[in-house]
Amino acid sequence: MLDKIKDLYAVQVRGDAWMNKLMFHVKHPIFILTMTVPFILAVSYYALFVADYSVVFFASIFVLGAVTWNLLEYCIHRFVFHDLVKFLRKVPAPWDKVIDGFHPAHHRDPNDKFLVLAPPFGAFVVTVVLYWISFLFTRDYLVSGVFMSGLSSAYLFYEWIHYGSHFFKFRAFPIGRYYKRYHLYHHFKRPKEAYGVTGPVWDHVFKTSKSQ
Repeated sequence: MLDKIKDLYAVQVRGDAWMNKLMFHVKHPIFILTMTVPFILAVSYYALFVADYSVVFFASIFVLGAVTWNLLEYCIHRFVFHDLVKFLRKVPAPWDKVIDGFHPAHHRDPNDKFLVLAPPFGAFVVTVVLYWISFLFTRDYLVSGVFMSGLSSAYLFYEWIHYGSHFFKFRAFPIGRYYKRYHLYHHFKRPKEAYGVTGPVWDHVFKTSKSQ
């Protein structure tokens, strides 16, 4: 039992430099769940039961955060992981392995469990940046926290679906089977289409939906 738990939390370092160690890779989305769920629960509890936010107001900000991630997921996948990264492949070490580990390596070996999920430290940095960007608009620490709770929930869903698209069969989860077919089309047929892992709607908006 203990060995199975250790395996779920296994990490991999791709290089010996301090940056490679900082941008370590994880094997299973339960690692991401452990990072995000306490934050989501704490902010939700405080907003609803201490700050006395109405359910409607809380849900509105929470859903806005989730929808924002859904769009960011598409934009990051397409414009950063595919368009920008290809111009950064020749950066000097140790950044070459960091850049490669964000996505190109995943496309070369989609069955490597350590290359499916975003490096936790990278995800944390992006989360902090997005929190402060949201604060510029809300000017309220808690409202921004609720917004980021929704965004983090959608991100957690994305990581599970992405991981599951490669390693789960989704027998009792029809929408999971749809996501799996959609994402594997991106991997094995047309990598310049179907960028949305959990947000295929944005492929329709930006004209990158499946052509076959």
